[in-house]
Amino acid sequence: MNNQEVKSILESVLFISTEPVTVNQFSRLLEVGKDQISDCLEELKNSYSENRGIRLVSINDGYQFSTNSCNYYYIERFCKNINLKKLSQQALEVLSIVAYKQPITKGGIEMIRGVQSSGVVNTLLEKGFIKITGQLDKIGRPLLYGTTDNFLKAFGFASLEDLPDINSF
Repeated sequence: MNNQEVKSILESVLFISTEPVTVNQFSRLLEVGKDQISDCLEELKNSYSENRGIRLVSINDGYQFSTNSCNYYYIERFCKNINLKKLSQQALEVLSIVAYKQPITKGGIEMIRGVQSSGVVNTLLEKGFIKITGQLDKIGRPLLYGTTDNFLKAFGFASLEDLPDINSF
């Protein structure tokens, strides 16, 4: 097998692998010598080091693709948007209620939704979209919830005044 074919296969395997892949693993897979694998990996490593978004890095005895650390800011922003897409319909519903009715108790949220909402509230707290803003001054002293700056940033609002008018829904 020529080096170009070997490099093509190495790239494909590295692309789908979630763990570092060793020279021995590649050698067994491709049925070629370890020296040829090592040479091809070095060539790939050098070609990916030339101001590219992806790097081929050595981790212990294995190799793995990694993003270029120079692009961290953009990767972080992109991942935040992905996290928004992972919010369930229930989480978006609770987040909307908190955004428009804050400060609001869990009981207030549940009264509007008509279902128990503890799990969803806890998830939104963990993700940093809502926070505890205080306690209601009545029996039981229930916690009050409001949105965070992280919520504003994630949804592209400068302030709560930028929320769409609730009557427009």
